[in-house]
Amino acid sequence: MKILTSEYTKKWTEFEYAVLDLEGTGSQHKENEGIVDIAGVLVKDGVVAHEHFSHLLNPEISIPSFISRIHGITNKDVQNKPKLAEVKSGILTFCEGRILVSHNAPVERRVLRFRLPEYEPPIIFDTLKMSRTAYQEEKKHSLDEVIKRLNLESVLSSATDSKRHSAFCDALATAHAFVVLANRLVGKEGVLQDLLKYSIRD
Repeated sequence: MKILTSEYTKKWTEFEYAVLDLEGTGSQHKENEGIVDIAGVLVKDGVVAHEHFSHLLNPEISIPSFISRIHGITNKDVQNKPKLAEVKSGILTFCEGRILVSHNAPVERRVLRFRLPEYEPPIIFDTLKMSRTAYQEEKKHSLDEVIKRLNLESVLSSATDSKRHSAFCDALATAHAFVVLANRLVGKEGVLQDLLKYSIRD
């Protein structure tokens, strides 16, 4: 679904956003990088909604041990989990017609382009770019730093038992960060056009 230029003057809160995070097998696999954990959280009416999905996946290629140390997911954890093809339709349904949001979005988009080529997001917003503008005086803008800066720890701990660097916890954190940053940068009355500077080219 494409968003018409004429719609750019609508408030950003009138659109729905699929906030995605994924954990993979590592960029050393380049275009063959597998997805081991993927999650999505909906932002609707300018707030984080309850609708979401989360899947541990068998990537069908080995997860290197140094990558497992980052996200905590081992080959044993996913050996009996579904393959991406088995859950793909549900993910695409969740994303359909919604603007994509991710933290450091080029990374997510690179993997999604190869693993979910059917998904063509109308716009891709990057909360990393948003954070760098909203807090120009700060040097660090990793998701961990954004969570601390925006005081999101309590929100995350009350909303999920998932550990940090799980796709669901990171997607939820990114969703809350997107809402806070969008309000800080353009306000609730801001229009979609105002946020386009924080998008990435697909």
